[in-house]
Amino acid sequence: MASNPKIAPYKAEESLAKLWVEQQHLFRQWDAEQQQQQQTNASSDPVSPPTILLTTESVNLVLHAWCYSNKGELAAERAERLLHWMEDLHHNSSHFESSNIPLAESWSPYLPKPNFQSYATVINAWSQSAAYESSRSASTNSAGGMEAKKSGGRAKNNVVSAATKAGFQRAQR
Repeated sequence: MASNPKIAPYKAEESLAKLWVEQQHLFRQWDAEQQQQQQTNASSDPVSPPTILLTTESVNLVLHAWCYSNKGELAAERAERLLHWMEDLHHNSSHFESSNIPLAESWSPYLPKPNFQSYATVINAWSQSAAYESSRSASTNSAGGMEAKKSGGRAKNNVVSAATKAGFQRAQR
């Protein structure tokens, strides 16, 4: 059974959202166990770490699905939004507090953190977007088609998003 690239990224993102809800539930249970242990002062054994459902690799798979979805700029924007979400998990916990999502500092080491692959996939999504938009405009507009052929099929708009710049800066560190 072949997967449909038109709906695959939506389903992948939906699954990721469900994992995030379940992960928060597991973290809350873990926090409750830690508080209970501190209140009883019963044992010196630490509470075992929570079960991790949501990893950097799982988010990267969704980024990859958006990258190859042939959805153009929409796909690149959705991939970049997921990248920002991962960055915000580690760098801006006040964002989650203001949106009524409790984010305990004890969760931070267990949350997905963007890596080189995350940034490279978003950059690739923007690249795929430019190629998709360029080929789409070339096929619908004969004047635009001549312009795309002159440029070698590359998009004329050379805007680099903030996430891409941040990815390059973080990759250099």
